[in-house]
Amino acid sequence: GMLLLNKNGYIYPRSEQASSVLDVLRFAAEELGCELICGMQPFRVTKRGKIFSVDDEFLSDTLILAAGGMAAPKTGSDGSGYEIARGFGHTIINPRPVLCGVSCSDNFCKALSGVRTDAKISLYNENKKLVNECIGNVQFNSCGLSGIPVFQLSWDIGRLLEAGDRPYVKIDLLPETDKRELIDFLDQKNDSRRVLLGTLNKKLADVVIKESLKDTAKHKGESFGTRVAPIIKGFKMHPVKLNGFEEAQTTAGGVDTHEIEPDTMMSLKVPGLYFTGEIIDVNG
Repeated sequence: GMLLLNKNGYIYPRSEQASSVLDVLRFAAEELGCELICGMQPFRVTKRGKIFSVDDEFLSDTLILAAGGMAAPKTGSDGSGYEIARGFGHTIINPRPVLCGVSCSDNFCKALSGVRTDAKISLYNENKKLVNECIGNVQFNSCGLSGIPVFQLSWDIGRLLEAGDRPYVKIDLLPETDKRELIDFLDQKNDSRRVLLGTLNKKLADVVIKESLKDTAKHKGESFGTRVAPIIKGFKMHPVKLNGFEEAQTTAGGVDTHEIEPDTMMSLKVPGLYFTGEIIDVNG
């Protein structure tokens, strides 16, 4: 009962309103004779024999846990579903925020606040091994980085930080331009600051120039382009934490997928118990 819209592989309702998905599901449930009870927080979920009991008030031979994860807690996703799953013997992979921005330790973050630029961002572990990379609109803010490509890397960043790694990212601020071509272009002008004005955001240009002036002894005798192009093609930043569940769009972690039958989503530990959604250790 809902027309769909495909935007670059992302599927939306034609209305482009999330509430349409809720409404279609709700009306379909009512047509099937389902009773919807809202505003109730289950505190005690048990199973006696083949029958599940919710607060000794609702009885059923099947139970679906679709309690969400911990992202966007204002919507009610407080992690309480994990405790119910644990009560049935399920393993919970440590939940952490994903599809979120990251805070960085670099002292120029405030100077770049509000800057957006199309770029390629590459994530490395502390051993300088490439972990993942994405292309898209990167957003700089007063504490670090945001934007869709950063969101897409947040799972890997969180995993590395949780393991005690010290990851870093390199941002190619001009992914469409070859490094050699960029050097030649930058060396055409005598005024270093002016040559960057039409190339980078002014805030970015200022920070790039300041970074290029560090360790002058090492770069003595190098041309402006030779000194600056590597910074533009590999602008380095250091993530130190994810920005929390309040900002996250989804949750990594949750019920271990090895304990769920993949074709039916039924628990391999408790017959009749099913899982769906973010309560499972699967994230977008």
